[in-house]
Amino acid sequence: MSADRRPLVVAADWSIDPRKRRMCIVRPREGDAGAWVADAPREVGETATLAARLCSLHNHGPVLLGLDVPIGLPRAYALRTELSAIAEREGFRGILRHLTADDRRRWFSPTNEPTVNRPFFPARLTQQFPGARAHLAAALGLNSTEDLLRRCDHAHAGRNAQSIFFTCGAAQVGKAAISAWLEVLRPLLEADAANRVGLWPFDGALNALLAAREVVVAEIYPADAGTQLALSIGGVGTSKRDLAHRRAMAPELRRAMRESGVSPTRALASAIRDGFDGEDDLDAFIAAIAMTRVVRGDAPSGEPADDPAITACEGWILGRSARASHQAVPSHRRSKEPDRPAKGTRRRSEHR
Repeated sequence: MSADRRPLVVAADWSIDPRKRRMCIVRPREGDAGAWVADAPREVGETATLAARLCSLHNHGPVLLGLDVPIGLPRAYALRTELSAIAEREGFRGILRHLTADDRRRWFSPTNEPTVNRPFFPARLTQQFPGARAHLAAALGLNSTEDLLRRCDHAHAGRNAQSIFFTCGAAQVGKAAISAWLEVLRPLLEADAANRVGLWPFDGALNALLAAREVVVAEIYPADAGTQLALSIGGVGTSKRDLAHRRAMAPELRRAMRESGVSPTRALASAIRDGFDGEDDLDAFIAAIAMTRVVRGDAPSGEPADDPAITACEGWILGRSARASHQAVPSHRRSKEPDRPAKGTRRRSEHR
């Protein structure tokens, strides 16, 4: 990638609560093709103007916007619906246009009686529901709870990502996904008459999109970004919610920046020293550094090249190793997965 086309890298830690949406921005350092500068995390702000505001900060190249929500659908679910055929004809953009049309908005409404046309479950859970995930899989006509996951959702380095359709519990991601799809993705695509927005990996390889589009949107996962950066947070005896633990991470975070060619602003250096204002800021920072490694070419974007379902409907987590995430094909056995999410499942900021 030429120096004058290096992107503004933005990692947004998402939440259904606008006050908890935080983003970290990494800018190319002018005059130094290998150097970058990271700002302290800040509020995301108004979603309707997010892309325009980010573009105004960077006049010399594109914006790479990472969203900490699932962007894509499990292939087994798509095959049970008309979405698979839509993906073949129009790609994932077609799926988004179809699902976000005004007459189909009920698809995004969580319900206690899920169907293929209303897959988000539950609307509320006021009591213990043993086998909730098995119930959801069966209601969607899937063979097991494994079919609720995309390929990239499967375990990597001991960390599982949660199904996009589950909307209750400490590990749920559905509510944040609904928010981001309707508040960010839908408006971006509706206003994209000139084809200036790219959705990675659906619209092409990352470097090709950055060379041709003004804004490129990618899915990120801060827990996996920490693994990519070889950080110890989240391991046994550590917690991102603990201020002392966040402060103790400072040497690791500085090391990750050095290895990624990133220098901190004075405000960010202070935030790292002081342990950030909370785990949302830490997540946004970690994800931004991991994204920068990929943009610099120090790490691959990670998507499998031999799996058409990735670019048709499932998507991928930026930087995640394809070798460690086994393929989630529709299964032919009933899962014995317990209702309670296992340790290390994907967490989102709306539960914090």
